[in-house]
Amino acid sequence: GGDDFGLNWQPQVSLFDVSDFSHPKLVDSYTVGKEYENGNWYWSYSEAVYEHKAFQYWGPKQLLAIPVSSYRSWWDYDNYFWEDLSLLDLIKVDTTAGLSQFGKVDHSSMYDQDSYYAWGNEIRRSVFKGEYIYAISPAGITSTNLLNLNLVSRLPL
Repeated sequence: GGDDFGLNWQPQVSLFDVSDFSHPKLVDSYTVGKEYENGNWYWSYSEAVYEHKAFQYWGPKQLLAIPVSSYRSWWDYDNYFWEDLSLLDLIKVDTTAGLSQFGKVDHSSMYDQDSYYAWGNEIRRSVFKGEYIYAISPAGITSTNLLNLNLVSRLPL
């Protein structure tokens, strides 16, 4: 499937077994933003597809952080609506069990949902520090506790 260029607009993380480096084997794959694919979200996008600085891996917790953006639009009678999504998908990386969603950090509320200029305010970077993950976007910075995924601090920019 996919569009005219073969793209399905669903970024994916793949885990390979490279114990035999000349014959790598796909162990598992994880579709980024997958919880929205059946909820009328049109596509998912991640800057990590082409920019290695956009994702972070933290070995002590075996966590991978991938920013993901999407939007949906719909008509309700004569009105047109849209909703933007900006989140940081936190993926547990286990070489035995594979890849699974650990949680997410959601910056969607930082968008001005009434503005056509919201695009470009999606999460772009993240930093792991101790028991916290910091998500950074042009719209703001959040600190989230990795033990319970509770928001600790929020600074709109």
